[in-house]
Amino acid sequence: MRGGTQVITKRILPWSARVAALVSAAVLGSALAPSRAGAVEPTAEWPGWRGAGGSGVAAGTQLPTAWSASENVTWKIDLPGRGVSSPVVAAGRVYVTCASGYKEKRLHVVCLDAASGSTRWHRQIWATGTTQCHPKTSMAAPTPVTDGGIVAALFASWDAAAFDADGTLLWCRSLARDFPALSNQVGAAASPVLHARIFVCALETDAEARVVGIDGRRGETRWSVVRPAGINWTTPLIFGAETPEPLVLLQSSRGLSAVTLAGGIERWSVEAKLDPIASPTAGAGLIFAPGASTMALRPKPSGSGASSAAPDVVWQSAKVRASTASPLFYEGRLYAVGSSGVLTCADAGTGDVIWQERLKGAFSASPVAADGKLCFINEDGEAAIVDTRAEPRRVGTGAIGESVLASPAVAGGGLFIRTERRIYRVDGKGANASH
Repeated sequence: MRGGTQVITKRILPWSARVAALVSAAVLGSALAPSRAGAVEPTAEWPGWRGAGGSGVAAGTQLPTAWSASENVTWKIDLPGRGVSSPVVAAGRVYVTCASGYKEKRLHVVCLDAASGSTRWHRQIWATGTTQCHPKTSMAAPTPVTDGGIVAALFASWDAAAFDADGTLLWCRSLARDFPALSNQVGAAASPVLHARIFVCALETDAEARVVGIDGRRGETRWSVVRPAGINWTTPLIFGAETPEPLVLLQSSRGLSAVTLAGGIERWSVEAKLDPIASPTAGAGLIFAPGASTMALRPKPSGSGASSAAPDVVWQSAKVRASTASPLFYEGRLYAVGSSGVLTCADAGTGDVIWQERLKGAFSASPVAADGKLCFINEDGEAAIVDTRAEPRRVGTGAIGESVLASPAVAGGGLFIRTERRIYRVDGKGANASH
């Protein structure tokens, strides 16, 4: 029902007896019925956690360099619940998750108009798994993902759901019922990835650990990989997306492994003491895996006959350290901010440190890059804009007066910042309107 609220309670997906028995989908329609947006330029997209390919880089757009809670804010909106997941942007729409109600049992997926911040649609499901977590996090910790046609979300209660761009429910699953040994003592946070309509979810806990590939449109399990038990918060990374055999990189404290996107078949693994929070990134044919010593790996060429062999270790350095925030590859250099706030810039090909600079505060949000600039937002919501091509390196600041744990999104010239209960769009154009 457009222009009002319609609550639908129904049994989900007769194809599986293991899915959540009931779902409540609340349709909070706007005054204007949403219509499918036309094709947009890639620079206007930020389809998942850390953007296209999980790179943290927005090509062909500008990064705002100054803002406050009231200055250069195009719009800000209150969300119907709390969370720490990042916003994602596609086809002129912003998608974000949040949680509300008693023990965060009510799980929300919200679609906003990217230009105005107005609500296009809003859906809700009930949590079926445990909602116990650390107060700093939320059931809405994993970031949703979209390919423009499918919008899929995973929550820390191990509930997953997918919608089309207009908010029609495609499927909903209770992964906690599928895998009842999954635990959740402090809160899950690994974000899902979506490529070639395969929705990959990392479900790694002390009691049970596995990674599943789910058909993004039908909700059926395509493959399931058992992993060594141990709680892990790293987000999978698609590597070689344009090759005949894309791989899913899976990092844990024990090392890094690669499985095929199509079937979950392990191609190679490397044992190393790596970080269970900061996630891997890639660039220039290399994989950068953060840990006690960050490793740069070069996989064997796809189809070479040796593609199942372990990759070569190009370099390894304890001087390049990431903490909660993941490292960023940009224009031939690797950037990492450690637990003490020291930003390290290293040559991505050799690991040699080029420069270091101390930033203020602690960082949970991973950095983003665009137009030769980097943006780091600390947990107090204070941003440092770093110019990678000139001196002085520090060229801008921003602060909105709220805590920020979620990594920002960059799309269409706008910087989308998510706090616990709000989203801000900053454009740096002098706009002061808010909603």
